[in-house]
Amino acid sequence: MVFVPDFGTDQNAWHKIVPAFADAYRIVLLDHLGSGATDSSALALCHYLNLQPYADVLAHLDVSGTVLVGHSM
Repeated sequence: MVFVPDFGTDQNAWHKIVPAFADAYRIVLLDHLGSGATDSSALALCHYLNLQPYADVLAHLDVSGTVLVGHSM
């Protein structure tokens, strides 16, 4: 399962939900560019419709056929 928070928050938004799925799924928590643990200067480069950075991360992690959980996307 891939969890993506809304803009203005980070992956910590999921800390109460993830444990319910952790035994059954591989969990991937993503932050938007410019938030959370990412480089805050990248926010100016981020566009919410650009999904390529997320696709790149998932490809790097060899994630396919996943369930995407998003908030206010």
